[in-house]
Amino acid sequence: MELIRRALDQGRTVLSELESKQVLAHYGIPVTREILVRSGDRAAEAADKIGYPLVLKGCSPEVAHKTEKGLIETDIRTREEAAKAYARIISRSPGLESVLVQEIVKGKRELVVGMTRDPQFGPSVMFGLGGIFTEVLRDVVFRVAPLEKADCLEMMNDIKGRKILDRVRGMEPAARDALAEILIQVGRIGLENEAVKEIDINPVILDGARPVAVDALIILDKGVKAAGRGMSVNDEVISGLDSLFNPDSTALVGLPQGMKTGKLFLVAMRDMGYAGKLYGVNPKASEIDGVPCYQTVSDVPGPIDLAIVLVPTGMLWDVARECADKGVKGAVLFTAGGKELGTEEGRLLEADLAGLAASSGMRIFGPNCMGLYSSESGISFFPGLSKKPGPVGLISHSGSLANIIGRMHEETGITFSKMASLGNECDVNASHMLAYLGRDDRTRVIGMYIENIKDGRLFLDALKSTSLKKPVLLWKQGLTREGGRAASSHTGALAGSREIWEGMVRQGGGIPVFGWEEWVDSLMTFSMLPGGDLGNRLAIISGPGGLCVSMAEACGRAGLALAELNEDTQAALARFIPPTGTSLRNPVDVSLTASMVIDMYIDAARIVTADPGVDALMIAGIGLSPEDNRKYTAGMIDVQREAGKPFLMVDIPGLDPAHALEFRAAGIPFYMSGERAAEAYAKVIRYRAWRVNHTS
Repeated sequence: MELIRRALDQGRTVLSELESKQVLAHYGIPVTREILVRSGDRAAEAADKIGYPLVLKGCSPEVAHKTEKGLIETDIRTREEAAKAYARIISRSPGLESVLVQEIVKGKRELVVGMTRDPQFGPSVMFGLGGIFTEVLRDVVFRVAPLEKADCLEMMNDIKGRKILDRVRGMEPAARDALAEILIQVGRIGLENEAVKEIDINPVILDGARPVAVDALIILDKGVKAAGRGMSVNDEVISGLDSLFNPDSTALVGLPQGMKTGKLFLVAMRDMGYAGKLYGVNPKASEIDGVPCYQTVSDVPGPIDLAIVLVPTGMLWDVARECADKGVKGAVLFTAGGKELGTEEGRLLEADLAGLAASSGMRIFGPNCMGLYSSESGISFFPGLSKKPGPVGLISHSGSLANIIGRMHEETGITFSKMASLGNECDVNASHMLAYLGRDDRTRVIGMYIENIKDGRLFLDALKSTSLKKPVLLWKQGLTREGGRAASSHTGALAGSREIWEGMVRQGGGIPVFGWEEWVDSLMTFSMLPGGDLGNRLAIISGPGGLCVSMAEACGRAGLALAELNEDTQAALARFIPPTGTSLRNPVDVSLTASMVIDMYIDAARIVTADPGVDALMIAGIGLSPEDNRKYTAGMIDVQREAGKPFLMVDIPGLDPAHALEFRAAGIPFYMSGERAAEAYAKVIRYRAWRVNHTS
């Protein structure tokens, strides 16, 4: 845009209010009527032209914080007042020559619209409460440009003060379509003008229903670079990744003779029953534990689909180049020593590896990663991972977390289709893996542990397309200053803004989780609950009355509803539940008697789940003997299988943990508290509602 180019040529980094509004108007954004003047007489003439009352403002690229400096005069009602106001403004700022004569927009509701250029995601649009409330309340939300109308309407619903947009105190509802168009166009300005670093439109005042930009500031930066787009995700990339998860031949390069860390890969693949050709590369051995070994990668007879590289850092480049020359399809670089060290040598090594991948077509995972797991093909990075195929695909920047959750399959009941530990991502990154697992028929749920996003816009594209097909659970690190520092030292990551990250996740349909327990609970819930429609009307059954109350409270906080049990259901319960110290309404309190007569729990569950007004059950029960608890567990599993409705089983202290494993092994989620159960189930309900809204 010529106005922006001219400002940059003049060495300016700030546009004046008038210039900023000219940019907005060029994109169709409604702005105030105003005239720039340089004398008191001109101010009087402009005032007559615009009409009264009006406001005068000092106007210059060098002028910021006009209110604090006394450079705004309001409620001007005559031409004489306009001339005097001009003189007062000029006197308060030496060197100031220009003043804006501007109409007063008669509205009480002030909003803010803005744009900031995020280093990972590019132009990101902000919306929220404006005026002084922007700084005081910080009630704002973000989305990454380009925006669709649905994104904009979602932003309006996401602010805490959203009711200000409704009919309130006699004021008509805001024209949401017009607000949405402003947000869309602000995103366009950022996308089409790389030199625009920030936009601040504060306030946008609702003149009746119509939004008008009353004040604006645009900040420029000649050195701004567009958010990069690396290797795109296409059918060729997907096919290439698939061959690495299903390799016909694998070479362990640097396979040690003794029991060192690198030997774990061999043990893991044998533990999984990997059936492909397996080679070792070690110049000091011809065979290690029954695996034929060769002095170099080039010496290995026949093609190699996957190379797992275990050599010291000093040998990594030569080995990687030899793999590329051999025609290896993909390499997992377990070796560390890249950018996570924070050294120039580490940065250059990764740059060279990225260039090698681009020029040769050999895909590279890492460096500093554990690599790949596939329950179908038998490749693995650690002994003890599940041989049983499961519905969860895992993408992790931490190899240790991938290892831990993979080995907890018996405890959690979570089993996996595929896992990828990505490390420093010199080539294959989280966006590629997300798109790949999004198209993988064996993966129904995707869990991600993320420390950085290498290509924000590519990631958002992958998240959007994948979330429309299956849930993506995102546990992001680096959203605090302390976490960002730790993430950087781990993988050399640029962590990014929490507000923009959360807006991007919402925009892309992802499901944010915070912390290990929430991540595991969510993966368990999404992977175990039945497909199809799920409702938010829960029935609660418990013996301890306090747990009934706390679980009902947890459902309310999570946005779930307590089901209304019909008269037939309550009458059936009354036939065996004692009349005192109990409750036949929801929550159903079967009293401590049920711990002695365990059939009360089972019969209550069978009756309540048959009620057409009940979508799911949350149950906390316990018997007084091991035999009772075995009967309780088997009975609940049978009832759930008969009914087909979701059961959320909740622990009572004293129940043998073995029963939790039985429930989870049967595909019934088991939680350590009602609060955790309610929040996990609510995530499923919210995600499925989002998907319906975005696919209808």
